[in-house]
Amino acid sequence: TGSVMVTDPNTGAIRAMVGSHDFTDDVAGQVNNALTYQQPGSSIKPIVYTASLIGNQGNYLTPASILWDVPVTYDIGGGQTYRPTNFDNHYYGPVSLRYALQNSYNIPAVKAYVEVGNQQFSEVAQAMGLQFAEGSQLGLASALGANEVRLIDMMQAYGVLANGGLRTDLYAIERVTETGEGGEELEVMRNPRPEPVQVISSQVAYLMQNILSDDNARAQQFGTGSNLTLARLGLPTQNHIAAKTGTSNDSRDLWTMGFSRNVVVGVWLGTYDNSPTYGTTGYNSASPVWNTTFEAALRGRTPPEFQNPGGVIAQEVCRTTGTLSYD
Repeated sequence: TGSVMVTDPNTGAIRAMVGSHDFTDDVAGQVNNALTYQQPGSSIKPIVYTASLIGNQGNYLTPASILWDVPVTYDIGGGQTYRPTNFDNHYYGPVSLRYALQNSYNIPAVKAYVEVGNQQFSEVAQAMGLQFAEGSQLGLASALGANEVRLIDMMQAYGVLANGGLRTDLYAIERVTETGEGGEELEVMRNPRPEPVQVISSQVAYLMQNILSDDNARAQQFGTGSNLTLARLGLPTQNHIAAKTGTSNDSRDLWTMGFSRNVVVGVWLGTYDNSPTYGTTGYNSASPVWNTTFEAALRGRTPPEFQNPGGVIAQEVCRTTGTLSYD
């Protein structure tokens, strides 16, 4: 089963919501999976890295910050340890935040989470619209999607990134009308909506737009021109379409989330009883659905380029050290 959503990040309008594969399936179909809690896997990493760019007590990362992708073990108390590993069980040494996110390396994400801390991550996530399942305990594994979320809330959070840091609450009903005795249209109810709120800076939102739309940066794991782009529509593979996949343990939850300045598309696939799917990933299974949906959502419209709002300076840096490059 699965669910798909399309929203407008500028207005908050829900343009499409498919909650399951087939409503007439009495066992697995009559549940709106856009409103159920699922583990997000690596699709939570953009929220983690957004928090790391904002920083904690004056300490913050940049897209060029180096995170060491090497074996590490954390003491989490009670005689227990936590040892994150990458999906492919390889280690890549010093990698910049940009490449760590785009190639979905796990160890750098955990290290970024350590810099942020539970409270800062929670505050940023909630400000962006995420709600965690009741009783969730945040910890290092939260960086890799251990805490369950809902697709509709992920749409809200990714919409904040798409909309330059502005949170525009999602809505499904704009107004209700009825036909009068003379055939005239009478407005019965108009759904009032709150004003957008700037929950993260436009500069941080732009950095995330720029990273998540950098197709070359994810080439090591995903190649170029993949389903995470709309290259076949002739759209550039930089600064137009942002995307991130996610896969939970045993491939129980398969995600692809992404956005342009005018569309957010999210896909969750899984099983009705949360059983493993094994042998697939969010990239393999969810991204083709995401790609086809995004193409349909953009039909007749062109996604605007992500624009530097000002205050973000681009400089050439050393990819290995993250330091400024000099001639």
